[in-house]
Amino acid sequence: MSVDLLREDLSPIELLPSMPFRKLVKMMQLQDLKSLRLTSNTLRRRVEDEKGNLFKHWILALKQFGCKATDSTDLERFSSEVKIVEGLEFCMKSPESKEWQPCFSKVLKDHPELKDLQLVLQVVPNLQTLFECLPEIGHILTKLDVSFCHSLDGLEQRDSESFPVLEHLNFGGHLTNEEAACLLGLVKTTLTRVRLCKMLITENFLPVDCCFPHLEEVEIHKCFKITIKGLSQLLQSANITQLVLGEFVTGEFFELEEYSFRFTDVFEDADSFMVSDIWLMTIFENCPQLRVLFVEATHVTGELFTDFTLNYVPELEELFILACEELTDAGLINILTKVGNNLKRIIVFGSKITGESFVNCNLSFPSKIESLEFSSKTLTDSGLINILTTFGGNLKEIEVNGGNVTGEDFACRNLSFPSKIESFHLNYCKSLTDFGFYSIFDKLGPKLRSLKAYQSNISGESFMKNLTFKSEIKLKSLSLFSSKMTDLGLTAMLSKIGQNLRVLEIFDCDITGKSFEDLAVNSVPVLEELNISYCPEISDSRLSVILEKFGTKLKALDLTETKISGESFLDISAELPFLSELLLFHCKNLTDVGLVAIMNKVGKNL
Repeated sequence: MSVDLLREDLSPIELLPSMPFRKLVKMMQLQDLKSLRLTSNTLRRRVEDEKGNLFKHWILALKQFGCKATDSTDLERFSSEVKIVEGLEFCMKSPESKEWQPCFSKVLKDHPELKDLQLVLQVVPNLQTLFECLPEIGHILTKLDVSFCHSLDGLEQRDSESFPVLEHLNFGGHLTNEEAACLLGLVKTTLTRVRLCKMLITENFLPVDCCFPHLEEVEIHKCFKITIKGLSQLLQSANITQLVLGEFVTGEFFELEEYSFRFTDVFEDADSFMVSDIWLMTIFENCPQLRVLFVEATHVTGELFTDFTLNYVPELEELFILACEELTDAGLINILTKVGNNLKRIIVFGSKITGESFVNCNLSFPSKIESLEFSSKTLTDSGLINILTTFGGNLKEIEVNGGNVTGEDFACRNLSFPSKIESFHLNYCKSLTDFGFYSIFDKLGPKLRSLKAYQSNISGESFMKNLTFKSEIKLKSLSLFSSKMTDLGLTAMLSKIGQNLRVLEIFDCDITGKSFEDLAVNSVPVLEELNISYCPEISDSRLSVILEKFGTKLKALDLTETKISGESFLDISAELPFLSELLLFHCKNLTDVGLVAIMNKVGKNL
């Protein structure tokens, strides 16, 4: 017997004999194995012994805010303890050659099988410091992510052999055109994805006669001096399928350790380089193979697209235009008419679109759009219906944020197509009325499966009236957040639309739960998930009624920030055989007795 098995402080699973432990490991899913492995050093060793090659790719530290960067001691200990490392990603604060070079040597000596190294650096004083480490790791480096580099000293001494397999480059720093050309020239034959940030590039920042044979994804952030010519040169040098132009804004602060600056101090004319119609047309002209385009904080109006000679971008499937306050209804129609023939997803955020001009919009091609999201303070009822009529042939998902949508126009307007909309989300639509909510159900009911209304003022009481639906409602998921929903309204609503409901979220409302007392059991016969979190009036007695009537098929229950004590579970006679997820965050009235009652009732399935 091993020494571990003689220890009294080990858990039963750690003490499990080899044969049953081996059978247990074989039956477990990968995610469960990873969780088991993290429980203790003993289990980590035993799992690794049984599964051998299971854990090959590792992440030592994710590049996230507040995440502790890896130091050389961490890496050396990891290298010694782990048996197989074929892929490794780790983050370090700043490379110091004297500290890291022997560390990298040890990793490669311990793990000759390592072929995929991804390095994330928060701050690099100068590239020479980094390159002094790279002779040890450069031949296996597939990703280099440098948040900010202060100096490019040492760059001119390198050639493409320094990075023979580098595919992903994320680089931030005040690079000039010449410095950017030198850097990109080192990786031009292998690069598939590049992100350039905070650079001083304008144009001619690529190597002479440069071609990126494998480059498909490009992101440009805070490069305020880049010109249309410079962007065109980049687009023409590769077959780019995904382009992100983000954060073309001024006046932001960026702090990296002891280095900070204000962009308006560095780029006095930064605002003149924000994305405009001309920029957008240049992108489309130079990227006929573009599949995804993301532009943010733009001067795009769309008005100039009437003179755009290119009739389509055949591969474009997703278009994101964010923080585009100058975009007009007519301009958006112009853009979509020119490049929208294969679009499947559109997100227009932070605009002043009303939708009114879409009433006369006749696309020269059948719309293939399946997902549509609009964020606009000025979107109207008739405008929304106009948009649905224009794109509705294949539309399955729509999300509306803000606007003056009441929903009531759905009662008097007919859609020119049989609706295929399955998911309808209305967020921050303060003007949405009870009758408008009912009208949306009535018009979109046949295919509608998910409906969400966040930050609305609906009470549900319109459903108390003698209103009927034109077709059967087959809604499966209903979410209402911070509404004025009443118990009477909820009872009336569920009695009419609850037959197929599997997910019900009524959170941050003032319902007491009486609605469930008055509701017939067969009103929601297949309910599986119930969220009544942040409903301060829900009591233990009402919770008992809910679980008695609707708990037999319930799989998930969220009681976050309610005043229940849990003691209601003592009085529940109904079985809750499927309840496997129970959330009790910030339930300040939860008692020891209540928690014991909960665990006795449903603990075996949680």
